[in-house]
Parts: sequence; C-alpha cells; structure tokens
Amino acid sequence: MYRLQTGTAFIINRTGTSKVNIIIPESVVEIISLIGEQETQVLIKAFGGNAVFFPKNPDRPSVVSKDSWAKLCKRFGGNPIFIPRCYKTLLHNRNLKIKSDRETLTMNQLTQKYQLTDRQIFTILGKEVNTSQSDLF
Repeated sequence: MYRLQTGTAFIINRTGTSKVNIIIPESVVEIISLIGEQETQVLIKAFGGNAVFFPKNPDRPSVVSKDSWAKLCKRFGGNPIFIPRCYKTLLHNRNLKIKSDRETLTMNQLTQKYQLTDRQIFTILGKEVNTSQSDLF
C-alpha cells in the first residue's frame, strides 16, 4: 500500500519485495488537494516544466475542467505557478497501472493502450523477452 509522509516533500512508500520512494513536490500535493489526482495529472502533462499564470477571474478555457480551473484561479489567482514535470512519479504510476492491467488485458492491448513496445512492457513487468527465433523453424 501507499502512504504519504509529510516533511519538506511528500514521499510515497511502496512496501513489498522492493521499496520505491518517489518525492512529490509540495506544490503538486497542494494542487492534488484542490482538484484531485486525475485533473492534476492532466495539468502536469500539459504544463509540466513551465510556469502557468492563473488569472484572478477564470474566464478562459483550460485543459482541466471548468470547476478545477476555477479552484486553481481562486487559490493562485494573479500569480504564475511553476508546474513540476513529476516525470518519475508519472512513470511509476504508469508502470503500476500496466502491472494491474496485465491481469485483464493481452500484451497487444497493453502496447496499444500505453503506446509502448512489447519489449518495454515485458521490461516493466519484469519478464525476460525471448529474442530467439529458432523455435519458429
């Protein structure tokens, strides 16, 4: 399971055979508390690595829902806020989803859903890829 620990940053700990620590910047944790994890991921994918100016009046369309944009503008209105890329966190979440989806989806469906090669999926799943073609003849 996952748990958040407070400090200068939030850390996700994964217990099990291997321990994974992923630091989530406090600004992202605050955004998650305002608009939720799904909408935050959309915001990070669109603006990650850039400063975003949030107007005081949320009158323009955004990549997130109107309600979420209004909440962000209310909290950060009039200020530019740097949106971190959170690359490792997004990558880790994607890999966890792939492992979970493997129980219900075929390898072909996984490669299409996540736009990855079968070799990349095998690597994520921790399985060896058989590159030998001698069995075909």
